[in-house]
Amino acid sequence: GIAAELKDALGGKPDITRDSKDKAQVLYARVEVAGGKDKLLHGLEGKVALITRATSGVGELTVKLFAEYGAKIIIADIQDQLGQGVCATIGSPNSIYVYCDVTNKEYVKNAVDIAYATYGKLDIMFNNAGIMDPYQAHVIGNEKIDFERILSVNVTCSFF
Repeated sequence: GIAAELKDALGGKPDITRDSKDKAQVLYARVEVAGGKDKLLHGLEGKVALITRATSGVGELTVKLFAEYGAKIIIADIQDQLGQGVCATIGSPNSIYVYCDVTNKEYVKNAVDIAYATYGKLDIMFNNAGIMDPYQAHVIGNEKIDFERILSVNVTCSFF
């Protein structure tokens, strides 16, 4: 099940950063409560969730976890092939993939509109998108355009 996948991911999946390992560890701990029958997760049955950056790492694992507990998922990402793959593992009619660049308000609006058009509601929005590249050890080594991109993905998109 998903608990085993989370445990495996914590063992060194290349795209999981230290921060997302911490988040995955919390998620894993919640799944382990009461033998994987966390009462909070059972509340997902029939809920509709839009999850950004849902094609790898914490986002992908969250998609699988939510689906396992009966949620319908909008997988929102900029990686079409990976998005379709994650969607295929969940299966229709429980998930759909939508291209969504979170730095563009129109893409975010489109993802929300698709949720309503497909499932008639939207209960959960998990803004999981975030970047830290290109990583420079010192502020002086960063270009302004890179800093603005990080702010756009990690901060500004939350206001859409």
